[in-house]
Amino acid sequence: MNERNLWMFAGGIGGLVAFSGQVTDLTFGMITGADASLSASAAQSFSLLINNPLLGLYSLDFLNAILTVIGLVFAFGLYTAIKPKSVWTCRFALILSIMGTVLMLSVNAAPGMLELAHKYAASADSIQQDYYLAAGEALLVRGAHGSLTAFSAFVFPLLANIFFSITMFSNRSFGRVTAILGLVGHLFMIIYMILVTFIPAAKEYMMIIVAPGGLLAMAWFVRSSLSLLSRKTRAEILLEGK
Repeated sequence: MNERNLWMFAGGIGGLVAFSGQVTDLTFGMITGADASLSASAAQSFSLLINNPLLGLYSLDFLNAILTVIGLVFAFGLYTAIKPKSVWTCRFALILSIMGTVLMLSVNAAPGMLELAHKYAASADSIQQDYYLAAGEALLVRGAHGSLTAFSAFVFPLLANIFFSITMFSNRSFGRVTAILGLVGHLFMIIYMILVTFIPAAKEYMMIIVAPGGLLAMAWFVRSSLSLLSRKTRAEILLEGK
């Protein structure tokens, strides 16, 4: 298996893992009622991380950070597959994916908050505890939903997937159906992120947008991943790229 073929295969695996993670995210959120919104105070986050680390990390967007990294592997697979036909569009999409991943990892508060929570719980000095609380608040502010950095971290990969979807219209290996699913689904998700970040009062309209958008985007992940994993499709892509 040559390098290009390997990247496509890895991208296909990454896409299916990302899809599984999205399903897990939705299921976990519905079962626990948790909201990954970073709206809690440092003291509340510390308490949750000590008493229920899994729920605490989820509430601090840790799963989203992991899925963003996995999504980057998927993006490299798509880039490798589509690049010969749409070089500049694919390069721009890949750059957006990388930027989103870097931003997500840089602002994600989960690992730092977990460490601070253990130090806070182990300390008997009230002054030191106040220091840990202040440090925790600083981490939460840096990655808070509603901030421009956090918004960019979520939106850049969505934009990347839109550009990848556009290139699929002229690529028979993926097809128009997959292209439409990705384009519409990720467009809905961007609209949802804009509402959440800049117009939180429009809460009653958000589910109308995020539900179909999420389902369409997940269907796009599955169809694109299966195309990357198909031996026949990979052979056709490699033949076209020669």
